[in-house]
Amino acid sequence: MNPIEYFVVNLPEALTNEPKELVNSLLSSSSIEIYENLTIQTIINFKWQKYTKQFFQMQFYIFLVFVFSLIGDILISLELTENETKIWDDLFTNYNCALVFCLKFVCLGILSYFSKHEITSASRDVRAYFSDFWNYIDFLLIGLYIIGCI
Repeated sequence: MNPIEYFVVNLPEALTNEPKELVNSLLSSSSIEIYENLTIQTIINFKWQKYTKQFFQMQFYIFLVFVFSLIGDILISLELTENETKIWDDLFTNYNCALVFCLKFVCLGILSYFSKHEITSASRDVRAYFSDFWNYIDFLLIGLYIIGCI
């Protein structure tokens, strides 16, 4: 058996003592050639498959639910505004109004989940968090939807 293969098989056990120490060492390294090493690639792939991939897939699926709920909310709201006088007469008996409220509730629930995630990320390192332009976009999305609901 090749020594590298033997080491690759035992990587999960080797990473359980101080799992963040290796990642921090890789991040602080100025040499990009280190990522060409088979062992380092195996460690990164292992960590991606074991920890990170599921997190980002779940974030994506939650965001898809938000997008479809938002699209449904917009389409039904547009239909309701065309028939506005009729809607206010029978507000609680109209199926579309109940659907709009449910969709808004789903969107607000998902946005509160994303808000918690953004606030947690921002509280770790405020300066680094707000140096990224996309974080402003995240807060803008949350704020605009809440304003739109009011």
